[in-house]
Amino acid sequence: MSWCMRFLRNPYPPIRFSLLSLPPRPTTPRCSAAFVRTMVSESPKPWGTRCILIKNLPSTFDIAKLLGLRGLGRHIESVIRRPESNECEIRYLQNAGALLVVNASERGLVMDGQKLEVKLLAPQTLPVEIIAAVALRSAHRTLWLRPPEQFKTEIALEQELKRFGKVEIIWIDESKGRAQVTFADIRTAIKAWKSLRSEKAWEGCGVAFRIISGHILPHEEDFTSQDHPSNVLLSPISDLYQLSETLKDILVWKDGEPLISFHLQSNTAFLKFRNTILAKRFYDACKPPGNILKKWNYKRVPRDTNRINASKLGATRTLILTDLNDTRIESSRLHEDFSKFGSLIKTEVDWPR
Repeated sequence: MSWCMRFLRNPYPPIRFSLLSLPPRPTTPRCSAAFVRTMVSESPKPWGTRCILIKNLPSTFDIAKLLGLRGLGRHIESVIRRPESNECEIRYLQNAGALLVVNASERGLVMDGQKLEVKLLAPQTLPVEIIAAVALRSAHRTLWLRPPEQFKTEIALEQELKRFGKVEIIWIDESKGRAQVTFADIRTAIKAWKSLRSEKAWEGCGVAFRIISGHILPHEEDFTSQDHPSNVLLSPISDLYQLSETLKDILVWKDGEPLISFHLQSNTAFLKFRNTILAKRFYDACKPPGNILKKWNYKRVPRDTNRINASKLGATRTLILTDLNDTRIESSRLHEDFSKFGSLIKTEVDWPR
């Protein structure tokens, strides 16, 4: 049983659309739900997974030493030790992270004189809440903080923070009175970040994520021209739903959602793409029917880095909720509940599935 919502436009002005209108909880408390992102690419890839297993680890193995190897440093969702088999599972935020490890292993991945083996694991969906935290808050497994006096030793700090989950690494800079704490799972770091910032004992302790510039691939600035627009105008437009259905056939999906925002104003549709290349591909392929005209919007629009990063991590304009268990949930109710997060063009309930 599932339903999907297309976060585009409704016909009522003012009409605005946000790619990352991500609800923090299900539409009703009785709804056991899981958001699923849709990943689409132009062609199948040989390693469509972000999850790897490192085998044949030496007895001297530790997480810091492993992730310090060349090729393993991309942004990670979680690290799972398997001490009984001397293995370690790593789930990267993107497939590109796993690909780099595969390339490194082909050249020879060695730790303390022992050659490591790399195995690709089954793909795992990256949860919507993690996509939102990384894109909007630059969430990371590592936190920077200034520990209160009672937590200034490594042992005391670990005892305090392990209530959130497994702590992998703690480093304390006594000269500056600050610490760097790395958790095994990014969810744990997010939970700690939220909690510590609201606790009185940690007031004024500067709890923040470690920010690594340019850690989400691909790097848009590598192929985005400042001299060419990434925004297209279509006018006149009267039926936005029909337009959205037409767009599905010509939008080019590559490394995530191509269309960052889509809104209607005075019978003109404003389409903002993730970069200029995707905008040009759309412009060249689009053949508007009737008297509809297309043209470039040369007005400079601020770069929306958060939504661009979200799209590269898998956020789309369609959300899917599974395992509905209340047959009273109807399309109109979904529209009412989710309109608060952004304008909708369609809500659909598919009870047979």
